[in-house]
Amino acid sequence: MVAVLTATFLLSGCLSKPDFSFTPAIFFQSAKVVEPKSSVLRSAGDSLVLSITFKDGDGDLGSNDTTTKNFFIDIERKQRGQFTPVRFNTTQNMDARFDVLNENKSPIEGELVHGIPFPYVFAATTPLLRKGDTVRFKIAITDRAGRRSNTIETSEVILGKYN
Repeated sequence: MVAVLTATFLLSGCLSKPDFSFTPAIFFQSAKVVEPKSSVLRSAGDSLVLSITFKDGDGDLGSNDTTTKNFFIDIERKQRGQFTPVRFNTTQNMDARFDVLNENKSPIEGELVHGIPFPYVFAATTPLLRKGDTVRFKIAITDRAGRRSNTIETSEVILGKYN
């Protein structure tokens, strides 16, 4: 699955260094369904935009290794009032990566925005996701030392309902 991940961040420069844990901490900001520009793309799916903020005490977030995943996403679908995990086959998932954010070994904080082209029907997977399904996401990140952040949960979004 193609994913776009961007980051903005603040470095502590001349200010006193914040006292953040070396284990990354993340916080939910937003989850939005974005309407595709053309009707052909709209019939196939939507784009989802997930936004989180982060803090990390030694700034070792991101990876230059294109095979390393460091942005982990689980999706849950609401059925009969309860959320249940959506399980893809072994070759499909929503995990992604983001590039190195800070070459210095200093505290860092900022925002990660992750865009996902989201087809309604995933070929050869069960269960299928359809327009009108209510979903939410569980997100975590890891730093280059392998420390995993807390896991956050997004608000509910309805596939096909644009913000």
